[in-house]
Amino acid sequence: MSNYILPALKDKLLYELKDNRDRYKLVARGKEFGLQDDLLQSLIRQFDKMGLVTILQTFNGTGLQVIRVEVETDEFLLRGGFTFKEEILEKQLEKIILEIEAYKDQLSPKVFKNIMAGITAIGTAWAALKIV
Repeated sequence: MSNYILPALKDKLLYELKDNRDRYKLVARGKEFGLQDDLLQSLIRQFDKMGLVTILQTFNGTGLQVIRVEVETDEFLLRGGFTFKEEILEKQLEKIILEIEAYKDQLSPKVFKNIMAGITAIGTAWAALKIV
């Protein structure tokens, strides 16, 4: 079972929830999806906050939830899902680096170094978040 929350994993879970055409689902255990129970519950809560599913009922202490898969899930997945969102963010970071490098000659070496250090920190944090 996976301990990582990668965009592809989120997309896979959304597809699995959506592909069973029942609008209402009883989500029981993470192992049904190859996930740990707490990870599955975290992802379902995130999907609920995003409006992709609605948690209708939670049975405390059991890990069971009744959810409704919303129409927005289809649209979100048709537009590339979480994987596409991550790719867009990565491209935006690359673009920022290129734009800042274009101004390198107009900035003092110290200011340029500080800006690049900040961008490097963002890139490092982003890479770390991709495996959390």
